[in-house]
Amino acid sequence: MKYAGVTNREKEEGLSPYTIAFRLRDLRTMFNFLASEELVKANPVENIKQPRFDNEDKETFSDDHVKRLLEAPNTGTFADLALEYHR
Repeated sequence: MKYAGVTNREKEEGLSPYTIAFRLRDLRTMFNFLASEELVKANPVENIKQPRFDNEDKETFSDDHVKRLLEAPNTGTFADLALEYHR
């Protein structure tokens, strides 16, 4: 079985092959455990092939962007907002 309906549905939802592969890995692990405990007769995802995904380099932040992020004020609390307001 190449891909189950679940992986096709996830593709249609726009999930990346990487996300689908990790979800499938988690399901496979769970069902292997359930089968070992004899809570299910067999692993229903055992024969589903993992989708392939490119291990391409992802774009990262530039040094300038990281510097600006680190220098940005934390406005997550009222106290932080008050401190920023009174500078």
